[in-house]
Amino acid sequence: MAFTSKDVENIVIEAISRFATGEYNQASEIKVLEWLRRNYTAIEDPNVYYGCTSSAIIAVEHDMHKKGYKIIHDETNLIKHVSLGNSVKYDLPLFNIKKNKVSKLWLHIQLYRMDNGRYELNHYIS
Repeated sequence: MAFTSKDVENIVIEAISRFATGEYNQASEIKVLEWLRRNYTAIEDPNVYYGCTSSAIIAVEHDMHKKGYKIIHDETNLIKHVSLGNSVKYDLPLFNIKKNKVSKLWLHIQLYRMDNGRYELNHYIS
């Protein structure tokens, strides 16, 4: 489960309010610090790091929809398996939703699989 910066902010605010109301003790501080250490990788930018390729592609589709585009899918641009330490690139045509026609712009996606098994996503339109 990936946490957004807002989630982390809420957790820290809750911990601080508990400490301020007298619920603070060394054991609770240690628990909060241990939780943050265990979940450090989940606190990364949710727009860059993903646990699987499908969640990364879904995020790209959502981002493109917010920008007024739809990705044109066909059988030739299926998601490929990415080995540890390798990356894969996709160049996909876009459909402009507002103009209701195929756009001259293309979506460029790069997925890199890090050594910890998570995926780093980079994408842009040109």
